[in-house]
Amino acid sequence: MHTSQLAQRIINYRSQIFYNLNLLKCFTLLFFITKEIANWSWVRILINFINQMRLLY
Repeated sequence: MHTSQLAQRIINYRSQIFYNLNLLKCFTLLFFITKEIANWSWVRILINFINQMRLLY
Protein backbone atom coordinates (compact mmCIF):
# COMPACT_ATOMS: atom_id res chain seq x y z
CA MET A 1 0.00 0.00 0.00
CA HIS A 2 2.63 2.47 1.10
CA THR A 3 5.03 1.65 -1.73
CA SER A 4 2.30 1.94 -4.36
CA GLN A 5 1.31 5.33 -2.92
CA LEU A 6 4.92 6.44 -3.15
CA ALA A 7 5.16 5.17 -6.73
CA GLN A 8 1.97 7.02 -7.64
CA ARG A 9 3.33 10.21 -6.10
CA ILE A 10 6.60 9.85 -8.05
CA ILE A 11 4.66 9.27 -11.28
CA ASN A 12 2.51 12.34 -10.62
CA TYR A 13 5.61 14.39 -9.85
CA ARG A 14 7.31 13.25 -13.05
CA SER A 15 4.25 13.99 -15.17
CA GLN A 16 4.10 17.45 -13.56
CA ILE A 17 7.75 18.04 -14.46
CA PHE A 18 7.20 16.90 -18.05
CA TYR A 19 4.13 19.14 -18.30
CA ASN A 20 6.11 22.14 -17.07
CA LEU A 21 8.97 21.36 -19.46
CA ASN A 22 6.54 21.17 -22.37
CA LEU A 23 5.04 24.51 -21.36
CA LEU A 24 8.51 26.01 -21.17
CA LYS A 25 9.36 24.57 -24.59
CA CYS A 26 6.19 26.01 -26.10
CA PHE A 27 6.85 29.44 -24.60
CA THR A 28 10.46 29.41 -25.81
CA LEU A 29 9.36 28.38 -29.29
CA LEU A 30 6.72 31.11 -29.33
CA PHE A 31 9.30 33.65 -28.16
CA PHE A 32 11.79 32.69 -30.87
CA ILE A 33 9.07 32.68 -33.55
CA THR A 34 7.90 36.17 -32.60
CA LYS A 35 11.52 37.35 -32.45
CA GLU A 36 12.17 35.87 -35.89
CA ILE A 37 9.04 37.49 -37.33
CA ALA A 38 10.06 40.82 -35.82
CA ASN A 39 13.55 40.49 -37.31
CA TRP A 40 12.15 39.63 -40.72
CA SER A 41 9.74 42.55 -40.67
CA TRP A 42 12.65 44.87 -39.82
CA VAL A 43 14.68 43.39 -42.68
CA ARG A 44 11.75 43.87 -45.04
CA ILE A 45 11.30 47.48 -43.93
CA LEU A 46 15.02 48.08 -44.42
CA ILE A 47 14.94 46.54 -47.91
CA ASN A 48 11.93 48.64 -48.88
CA PHE A 49 13.68 51.73 -47.56
CA ILE A 50 16.85 50.96 -49.54
CA ASN A 51 14.84 50.33 -52.70
CA GLN A 52 13.02 53.63 -52.32
CA MET A 53 16.31 55.47 -51.75
CA ARG A 54 17.65 53.81 -54.90
CA LEU A 55 14.61 55.02 -56.82
CA LEU A 56 15.20 58.59 -55.64
CA TYR A 57 18.79 58.74 -56.86
